[in-house]
Amino acid sequence: NVMTQGEDFDGYAFSENGILYFSSKIEKIDDNIAKFSKDTKTELLQRREYQRVSIDNDVQIKNKNNEIIDAWLIDISVGGFKMHLKKEIDISTKYTLLLNLNNKDLELNFKPIALTKDMENLYTMSSRFENISNKPI
Repeated sequence: NVMTQGEDFDGYAFSENGILYFSSKIEKIDDNIAKFSKDTKTELLQRREYQRVSIDNDVQIKNKNNEIIDAWLIDISVGGFKMHLKKEIDISTKYTLLLNLNNKDLELNFKPIALTKDMENLYTMSSRFENISNKPI
């Protein structure tokens, strides 16, 4: 996608504190460097409230049409997780993570936060859990 002057722009920046979402208008493009409006709106989407644990586990996710998508977890915490996928998904919708943990099948609702694509056409998705209860499993 090519950015143009006057166009609205939404973007994400990753930091140790979480994911920063920003929305602005492109005021000027000079030597392939975009300069944004001074009235840029920002929002911290995710803070590291919980310790993340590295994990390498094949999982599946299910969309609202009950379509199953194969994936694998990279890390997980009480608040969310990061995974790899071979196909792009719509991050504006909610999904269910199908996970077997200690021989217990879990179905955990989540909302994607960000999806990035690398040079080998592999997608990395950061997500946060929704409606998690504190009942023992």
